[in-house]
Amino acid sequence: MRWLARDLKLALRGLVAGRLTTIIAVLTLGLGIGVGTAVFSVLDSVLVRPVPFREGSRYVEMWNFNPQGHFYYAGFTPALVREWRSQTDIFDRVEAYNSQSLVYSAPEGAEMISGAAITPGLIGMLAVAPSAGRLFVPGEGQRGADHFVIVSDRFWRTRLHRNPDAIGARVTLNNEPYAIVGVMPASFRFPSEIADVWVPFDVDHPPDGSVDHARLEPFARLRRGLDFAQGSTLVSERGTRLSTAAGESAAVSAMLIEPAELGDPKTRRSLLVLGGAVGFLLLIVCANLANLTLSRSLSRAKDMAIRAALGASRWDLIRSALIEHVLLAAIGTAAGLIVAEGVIAATLAVIPESMIASSLNAIDLDGRAIAFSVIASAVSVIMFGLPPAFVASRAAITDVLRRDSRSSSGSPAARRLRASLVVVEVSLSIVLLVGAALMTRSLLKLQGQDAGFDTRRLISLRLGLPAATYGSADLRDRLAVQIADRIRLLPGVIGATVGGLPAERGLINFGQIEFADRPGALTPRAVVPLREVPGGYFQTLGIPVQQGHVFRADDPDGAVIVSHRFAAKFLPAGVPVGARFRFANGPWRTIVGVVGDVRPLTDDHSDGLEIYYPLGAKSDALHAVQDTSIIGDYRTLVIRADQPATMMALLPQAVHAIDPSIVIAKTDLVDHVFADALARPRIVFLMMSVFAVFGLLLAAAGIYGVLSCLVEQRLREIGIRLALGASRGDAARLILGSGLALTGTGLVTGLALALALVRVMRTLLYDVEPSDPASVALVATVLLVTAAIAAWIPTHRAMRVNPATLLRED
Repeated sequence: MRWLARDLKLALRGLVAGRLTTIIAVLTLGLGIGVGTAVFSVLDSVLVRPVPFREGSRYVEMWNFNPQGHFYYAGFTPALVREWRSQTDIFDRVEAYNSQSLVYSAPEGAEMISGAAITPGLIGMLAVAPSAGRLFVPGEGQRGADHFVIVSDRFWRTRLHRNPDAIGARVTLNNEPYAIVGVMPASFRFPSEIADVWVPFDVDHPPDGSVDHARLEPFARLRRGLDFAQGSTLVSERGTRLSTAAGESAAVSAMLIEPAELGDPKTRRSLLVLGGAVGFLLLIVCANLANLTLSRSLSRAKDMAIRAALGASRWDLIRSALIEHVLLAAIGTAAGLIVAEGVIAATLAVIPESMIASSLNAIDLDGRAIAFSVIASAVSVIMFGLPPAFVASRAAITDVLRRDSRSSSGSPAARRLRASLVVVEVSLSIVLLVGAALMTRSLLKLQGQDAGFDTRRLISLRLGLPAATYGSADLRDRLAVQIADRIRLLPGVIGATVGGLPAERGLINFGQIEFADRPGALTPRAVVPLREVPGGYFQTLGIPVQQGHVFRADDPDGAVIVSHRFAAKFLPAGVPVGARFRFANGPWRTIVGVVGDVRPLTDDHSDGLEIYYPLGAKSDALHAVQDTSIIGDYRTLVIRADQPATMMALLPQAVHAIDPSIVIAKTDLVDHVFADALARPRIVFLMMSVFAVFGLLLAAAGIYGVLSCLVEQRLREIGIRLALGASRGDAARLILGSGLALTGTGLVTGLALALALVRVMRTLLYDVEPSDPASVALVATVLLVTAAIAAWIPTHRAMRVNPATLLRED
């Protein structure tokens, strides 16, 4: 303990003596650890630990699987859930849920809130206790039973105003009174972060307002001793038999899905890319700190050599240096945790909700994040502390005393190590710069892409239509048209139509297409979005009609309008207008018009194909409406107005003048909708750019440090050269040549590494190849300019050497 106390005292004294170096090292390490910890928190919550509940690796979801079409989809009937509950050799528990929107009747007015109908035992299976009240018990959620609800901590805080007597209080959901029986803790997020209420659903006796074909998503726990692969095999083998027993199609089987796979694949790839970028950033930080600490150690080489001459062993010298580095890392880690708190808060403020909404974990600075920062700090100490400690510990007293104090830049091994560290910094920063450049190019192309219609001054108005009043699709269509007609009369309204934004995907046709002029010849399976619209839809949105006409009263039965890409892909040599086609054995459709392509907001694999049906044509498409909801269906209106921001405030009054029970589900400016669609690539671009700039600055600092050391080492040599007739340009070329040699080596190595690694970003890029020449050229230029600036200061110093003064001092 005596030697430990002595070394700690020496370490503190050394850190205080070199306070400028200490401050730079703490700031560098703090920023690196802080940013890394923040990104780890997001990765850990969304990807690494998707299920935060006890024995989370045993939880799985079940989906339907069509072996013939090789596609899968969510939603089991209560009867099918009951069949799977009997498979106790695979699962020890099978519960289920049904995400839904509910109408909450608050004193301030009705609003849509997110929630879920769950089987009574689901939360108990997850082993999560409520913060107040109780969980559901068996029998609740049955047909004819009393209505009970569990609310989230957010609902309790914001809508119940932290009412201490919330348990037993009643709230009105879907026009029915519900008694609150429990409040969940703030950390509980299921099935997603936005869920605020949970109501019971008994699969044996479905509740009132539901039917036996309501669609549920099973959330099951595998039996102990059974891994995911074994469970998947058993589920696949029994899927068809159990589907048939439940009255489902014999062509449908079942499959297991791990919760981690339920999120958006592009979100996972984006987060993994950011995680990799942080790893490179931490390596750059370590290399920079190694250079910094090596300089610090060499400046104290005489002290270490004297200690060695007085009997200190090499291990004593290494231990003393390491303790100083550990102390430095501890201070840097503390600073990093402070930085991480701020970065996490900033990240949550700007990151798209779609990237984290499906996460069942709260994103915060929890114990796992703190553990990561400590481990990252320990690894950093090994990487930036050991090499300088070993190099400095080899200093011999005779070598040190032989050197002039002004040229104490270390041995050739030390100089080679510093140069190698700079090459590593430059190489790693190139990878980050190439990634940032590719994301910049991709984002610019996305932002510059034509939407296919005029988004200016457009408002999207989504309405929830009560099932009790508007029980049929015909009634809902007529109501939507009536509302659009009324809105069209408002001052400042240029146009209003039903049909929603063409860029928002919802209903689709899927399958093989047969054309009347090619009977029996089926196309490959295609995903084609469809939309039911009135004839004035295209004029209101500004979608150009390229051939034929919009819908008219004299159109034949089965009339449709298709997008330009649909016509170009399937009818490249023929005349699209008048052509007839059908999906599989469905009804025949006749093309009466071709309109311009629109840009999708989601990656639906439709390749820009689109089919428009006349409003009320009964396209037989499924509408995504929950059976337990009082909302019979949704209709989206699009309004073009002179002053859209002002008009948005008037729309609820115009709608409720027709029927006060209509729910305003969402109102938004279309420009904002398109901006939100770019949120994910924008956040990846922003964070990659921040990492790249930070890495570039660290690499520039490394180049500056090495060249400054070189000038210090060769100052006498430069003076002698100048005295013998060399020009100052020769001195400048000597220093700049060394800097450019390091930069060039790092540039070549970094570009080779970058071009090999950035291919994982391919799915995140739009119309840009990972080997994009413009991005590579831009990165090389930026790096060379930065390196030249970093090298100029020591070069300028070398050019100002006065040989007479230098030789007189010698």
